[in-house]
Amino acid sequence: MSDNSVLEPIGASVGVERAEALLREHAKRLAAITAFQQEIAAAAPDQEGIMKLTASRAQQLTGADGAAIELVEGDEIVFRAVSGTITPRAGTRQSVASSFAGLSIRTDEILRCEDAETDSRVSSSERQMPGLRSMVVVPLRHQYNSIGALRVVSSQTATFDEADIQMLQLVANLMSAAINQAVAFGAKQSLLAEHTKTIVALRESEERFRSAFDYAAIGMALVSTGGRWMKVNRTLCDIVGYSENEFRSLFFHSLIHPEDVDAHQRQVQRLLAGEVGAFQMEERCFHKSSSIVWVLISVSLLRDGKGNPLYLIAQIQDITERKRADEQIKRSLREKEVLLKEIHHRVKNNLQVISSLLRLQSGYVREDSARELFRESQNRVASMALIHEKLYQSQDLARIDFYEYLLSLVSMLFRSYSTQTNRVQLETHVDHVFLNIDAAIPIGLLVNELVSNSLRHAFPDDRPGTIKIGFCSAPSGECVLTFSDNGVGLPEDFDLDNPATLGLRLVRILTTQLGGALNFERNDGTGFTITFREAKEKEKA
Repeated sequence: MSDNSVLEPIGASVGVERAEALLREHAKRLAAITAFQQEIAAAAPDQEGIMKLTASRAQQLTGADGAAIELVEGDEIVFRAVSGTITPRAGTRQSVASSFAGLSIRTDEILRCEDAETDSRVSSSERQMPGLRSMVVVPLRHQYNSIGALRVVSSQTATFDEADIQMLQLVANLMSAAINQAVAFGAKQSLLAEHTKTIVALRESEERFRSAFDYAAIGMALVSTGGRWMKVNRTLCDIVGYSENEFRSLFFHSLIHPEDVDAHQRQVQRLLAGEVGAFQMEERCFHKSSSIVWVLISVSLLRDGKGNPLYLIAQIQDITERKRADEQIKRSLREKEVLLKEIHHRVKNNLQVISSLLRLQSGYVREDSARELFRESQNRVASMALIHEKLYQSQDLARIDFYEYLLSLVSMLFRSYSTQTNRVQLETHVDHVFLNIDAAIPIGLLVNELVSNSLRHAFPDDRPGTIKIGFCSAPSGECVLTFSDNGVGLPEDFDLDNPATLGLRLVRILTTQLGGALNFERNDGTGFTITFREAKEKEKA
């Protein structure tokens, strides 16, 4: 008993001492964890600082020879923060698939290696790590995903116990939480910076818009979809004479002339309905002084993100002076048109007087040949008079429709020679080609000479026949006049370069005047083809 009485107090004393030692160790580790938590909070949001601090404290708290923070980058794991014997490994890489830390990351489990020499899970490259015989690896998480591992190593076998593992798990959790907060803080900082940048850019844009709006050289306004003036610039105030405050009590259409309101409202409704993206129109506005101001107005619609109309943007330009100038030009043009019509009318009358004088004079001539010369001259004058008559009647005082002119000219010639249309028939293939007076007069005289010559000589002894006339504008820009009859034809000794009669000589001269080409054919009668370009087109070339 004595022995028992002696031994029993000794055993109890040893148990109490161990419990106290364990309690002191636990308190020491708890204090160390608390201190680490404060240090890691102070290091936030510096992620690099957090990782370096974690590696250093993990080594100290477990009594390890070295520690490392390894992060996954693609298919590799990189030593990002190191301490102790693992320091030379800083920045080195290993395959996630072949490393011990990679296995911990892939399985998301805490792994302990008692002896690296005999543990098959340790790769040969890891066995070469300085001071590595035993180790513990704890996975690191970021938002529930494994992003890396915390590794502690010792040069002795079976160094780390369950208390060390629990300590490392706490350290890893604190670090992961700090990293998560750092990432969140960085995201918030980035979002705040972007938001601030957007606000600054928006303010700058608003300032630029306001400056461009207020000092624009043309009138500008923001108008509600109901037609109320929301904002106007200085130029618009100057255009219509109202101040910005006076505009606020007005509606848009109240300034528009009543005759222009309906057209304006129709365009606005189309804009609001989405049928058009913008519209532009000229309209009259009332100045504050009650005078009329002509404006060119361009209106577009601004919509919100859902497509709902917000307000109208109007650009208003004073075009009163331009309209006055246009009206003056129109009046001047009308005056010139009247003057040109009068000139053409007088020239036509004068030519008709000459034609009448020739006809009267021919009445005193007894020789048939002389009387025929008077009639030829009369027809030539009449062909020119007819051109001026057509120009006088035309809407375009510079050009005539050669189709209408040609039909009138040939009808006049048939009447002049008292030709019966049932004996000599006329076929025309004439396009509606418009010619200026410089081309129309020579072509008219050419047709006059060719038709007159045919009516006089091609059908003797009341012989029946046909005269064909064609006129068109070719795609190349050339005009082509064709003439043919199926009469007796020209004499065999006819020389186109030196014709015997004045009429055919005039055909040659007039073709040269037009800068054209003259071709002659004998094919069951007589045929002429004249090709030319109008003088204006020739000058451009």
